[in-house]
Amino acid sequence: MQQYSDNKNRSTPSTVSERDMVLLKQPKSNKLSTSFDPNGYRVVKRHGSSVLLQRGNEPAIMRNVSLTRKIENAGVEHFTESSDEEDEIEGQPVTAEPAVTVNTRPARMRRPPARMQDFIT
Repeated sequence: MQQYSDNKNRSTPSTVSERDMVLLKQPKSNKLSTSFDPNGYRVVKRHGSSVLLQRGNEPAIMRNVSLTRKIENAGVEHFTESSDEEDEIEGQPVTAEPAVTVNTRPARMRRPPARMQDFIT
């Protein structure tokens, strides 16, 4: 019976294991708040469907694994800082080029109505 309901609901086992970085679900304070806390936690221990999470020097908290989401590329830096050395090419500073707008669609020819032909501009 359990296998039938799991198959029907398309449930999959959780892939969260020890030493993984995860995001923890947070209560919605308003409609603009995010579902998950943007600061990650590290999984200290996993026992069944519960995980022990810790972030920095904060005390460890125990939550259900369904309230967590694994961060896939936790070791890779998501934000890169650009330096002046990378921006320069052979000693020439990078200058911003003016944006040129190009119309890709043809525009129709507009002309004033016939009743305004006697009007001088």
